[in-house]
Amino acid sequence: MDALELNFNDYKTVGETARILGVSTQTVRKWVDNGKIEAVIHPFNGYRLINKKDIESILWKIQKTKK
Repeated sequence: MDALELNFNDYKTVGETARILGVSTQTVRKWVDNGKIEAVIHPFNGYRLINKKDIESILWKIQKTKK
C-alpha cells in the first residue's frame, strides 16, 4: 500500500505505541526492525507508524498469556 493512500488516523507513532504497550520506544523499534511488528514510514516526516489493529492484537496476546 502506498503511504499516501493511508488513513493516518488508523496508525500510532512509535512513542504512542510504546506507551500503549507499556514498553520502551527502543523495544518497539527493535520489534519493527526484527519484523515482529509491521510499520509504515510516514512520507513527510519519516516516522515509523504502527497500525492500531496490530497494537490491539499485541495487547490481546499479552492479556491471553497473563491468564
